[in-house]
Amino acid sequence: MLLLNLATLRKVIAAEMWSLARSDVGLTTGCSGRSAARPAAEPERYAEPRYTQFPTYRESRPMNWARPIGSTWLLGCATGVLLATLAACNPKEKPVSADDRTSFATRYAAAWSGKDPVKFGEFYDENGSLIVNGSASVGRAAIVETARSYMAAFPDMLVRLDSLRVEREATVFHWTWTGTNTGPGGTGKAVHLSGYERWTFGANGLIMRSDGRFDDAEYQRQLKGESAAPR
Repeated sequence: MLLLNLATLRKVIAAEMWSLARSDVGLTTGCSGRSAARPAAEPERYAEPRYTQFPTYRESRPMNWARPIGSTWLLGCATGVLLATLAACNPKEKPVSADDRTSFATRYAAAWSGKDPVKFGEFYDENGSLIVNGSASVGRAAIVETARSYMAAFPDMLVRLDSLRVEREATVFHWTWTGTNTGPGGTGKAVHLSGYERWTFGANGLIMRSDGRFDDAEYQRQLKGESAAPR
């Protein structure tokens, strides 16, 4: 219905512009198709010259400047309506279904596991932020470097999507992370952790903010190969 209204509005604008152009030309050239009757109140203005030895000339009707100005105003109003309608067709926030979020989260987990930090960074807005236990990486370039550091420290790291909860203001991505710290200066120990990221999306459908949390004490214990504390 909206596309039909836009098409109809364009036709109306085009028809009005053509009509106004023909009418204005007719006012100045006498080509409007109507007979150019001389006003009875001004007979002397249209009187024929009495000189017969020279070519005779008929005084043209003065230009009506009000009509072109009115035409421009009408065209401006119509253009404004068209632009406002087009703007209404492009909402700032795009609702995304739960199925779309699940697909996004699955690809996001694969990107964490894919050893390509640049591809991982493409899930974030250019000005997005990735927060890991309170430490923030702001901007896509910084996010790429953070992902690179994890991928270098854990070359075999895998991130698995455990569950996804779509809330009104955010989407919570629960994950399980496994990997062996065999990167430069690593301990050679394996880690197996669970955590989550709370996502806020921008209007472009990319992550604007990811607030991630996991048990850092447990991470340090596994990284050092220490035994779990008895419960």
